[in-house]
Amino acid sequence: MTTAYVASNQLPMAALPTVGGIFQRFPATVTNTGDATYAPDGLAASPIYGLGGQPLQGNEIVAGGNVTLVSYIGPLLNSGNLCWVLLDCTGGAQQVAPAVQSQQAVQFGQVAGVVGSARNLQLVVATASNSASLTADEIIVETALGGLRYCLSSFSQTINLATTGAGGMDAGSAPATGFVALYAIYNPATKAAALLATGLASTAPPNTYGGGHMPAGYTASALLSIWATNSSGQLAVGYQYDRTREFPIVDVFSTSTSASTPTIFSIASAVPLGAKSFGGTMTSRNSTAGAGTAAAIMGSASGIGQTNCNSSAGSANFGVSIGYKNVPILVPQTAYYTMSASTGGPGFQVAVGSYTI
Repeated sequence: MTTAYVASNQLPMAALPTVGGIFQRFPATVTNTGDATYAPDGLAASPIYGLGGQPLQGNEIVAGGNVTLVSYIGPLLNSGNLCWVLLDCTGGAQQVAPAVQSQQAVQFGQVAGVVGSARNLQLVVATASNSASLTADEIIVETALGGLRYCLSSFSQTINLATTGAGGMDAGSAPATGFVALYAIYNPATKAAALLATGLASTAPPNTYGGGHMPAGYTASALLSIWATNSSGQLAVGYQYDRTREFPIVDVFSTSTSASTPTIFSIASAVPLGAKSFGGTMTSRNSTAGAGTAAAIMGSASGIGQTNCNSSAGSANFGVSIGYKNVPILVPQTAYYTMSASTGGPGFQVAVGSYTI
């Protein structure tokens, strides 16, 4: 909504300026919430631009502040027609042009930072619970990808899945035996920060909150975690540091079927949509004493991220277990395996204990 400003000069103008450089000063009685116009001495209103050459956006003119404008008529603004350029307002935000040199002021949208970046982020759930606290030295949130960025320092907030709104679920109840995405959200006007949870459906969660239930006033957000829930819709046991969540081992795959070429299997029971890699343990064995089994896990049919697990059975059903980590997820919630044996009955088991988002 356009905010209209008017003022009266001690020596009233008989007509609007036909040249640039005419100054106007007046006390503001209202704060602009968007673009604005100025009309001196009952004459026609003309738009107000900032020093960056753009219409005002909001809060450049603040109620109670002293406003200084200058007339401009030229090719740079308002199609050559008269406009007013805001030079200053006490307590108001100042518009600047995009910086092109190292010593120039930057626009808010030019400030560097990657949404969701965090330093020393930690979240601990020692026993299944509706609530948990997340802390970080700092977190970057954005209004949208490529939008305005805010750096939140000394972040410490609690999530409670039994409530809705800021600090709880965005809407409804947490899913049972599923996953919730946890977002940091921020209200620039009040400088309030909170966590917001949303249940995962059939797509990976976006890096900024994309649902229709953002609490009023909160405009910036960042995805911080994707957390498992138990059968009661509580946060499952686990620990997260930065972007990696660790949790008690979950068996996801077991087979006695040989596979000479990479064969796909599901890890969806332990790994959410949106995860980028995973880790855990795997075991290869053979039912025949003296027989060997060669098995491997990988992230794609072409063998990307392959980790081998080979065993030679000293006795029947003897197996070898090893840990693996950082297996890339190229197809959501899936991985690939191979397994072969020269003789006997081979077996292969895969368990997951971590994933990175």
